[in-house]
Amino acid sequence: MSPHWVRPLLTLLIPGIVTAIYVYLVVKADRHEPEPKKVVALALAGGIFFAPFLSIVVEKILTLLIKPFPPLVQLFLQSNVFAPVVEEVAKGMVLLVLYKKWRDEMDGLVDGLVYGALVGFGFGLTETIAYLLYSIHQPFVWNSQLIGRLFLFGFSHALFTSFTGLGLGMLRWTASRYRAIFPVLGLGLAILAHATHNTIISSSYIIPRQNLFSVGMSLLMALLFNAGGLLVVLLILALALRQEKRIIQEELKEELEEGEYRALAASYGAFRRRQANLFGTSQEARALERHLIELAIKKYQMKVTSGKTREHIRRRVTQLRAEIAELREAITHGEDKL
Repeated sequence: MSPHWVRPLLTLLIPGIVTAIYVYLVVKADRHEPEPKKVVALALAGGIFFAPFLSIVVEKILTLLIKPFPPLVQLFLQSNVFAPVVEEVAKGMVLLVLYKKWRDEMDGLVDGLVYGALVGFGFGLTETIAYLLYSIHQPFVWNSQLIGRLFLFGFSHALFTSFTGLGLGMLRWTASRYRAIFPVLGLGLAILAHATHNTIISSSYIIPRQNLFSVGMSLLMALLFNAGGLLVVLLILALALRQEKRIIQEELKEELEEGEYRALAASYGAFRRRQANLFGTSQEARALERHLIELAIKKYQMKVTSGKTREHIRRRVTQLRAEIAELREAITHGEDKL
């Protein structure tokens, strides 16, 4: 018999480790323009603390309002209506704050997907720990929650909220006067995906006279639905990365020396090797590469946006070019000293 402290420790340790692995994979997916650690941490913190707290408060209030309804109706509304709407709006609020405060870091579709997933993983971590703590004295339920919430459906919240992030990311890629509709559509897709997932899962305990087979079928359908959604998001990510690669190649033509640009045209990996050969792997050299990639994306955004947003991007482009010149000079002086 294991000591009484083992399961509480595992309740915190296992979800933390698994979520850290998920976060690492998502952050590494943005191979062109790595996200700042500070903003990544803030996205996770918003998902871990703010979104769950707001969701709990609002859902408790809504639950009190439906007390007169029959128990099954209450359960249906809580699981399939209130939870998807309230939780996705709460997570969307975190994303909106990040977008407003650090919009230069949320440069497009890839960044939107990444930050949406990060907020979702943070929310999922808090929810998983809460359910594990609730069932800590019920070994079978605890094990089921651990396997289901962390492994079978460990990507669910990240998947849902990535659609909201995608909608915000679209704001940086278009000058259409209807552009404000994209975040709304993204949030709507997040709510719809969340509600569909919850409806499939809840059918295993809301519908009377369920048996083991029907419960298993509900879980299988939920897994297939999540797998399909994940494939869609991965496809969007792959297409967005491909588009980013074309943009970087096109927009850096006039910014690079001939040899550097030939390497970039060959492949992004060849470009990085060329940069390492030219400038080494110093902190300034890595900063130079990041600045060049951001410059390319900002130049493209300047072409597809208008108004105050375009003016803000234009100033950032000017600033980036000055910083790139300073970095090249600093690297050159460093080599001269050697």
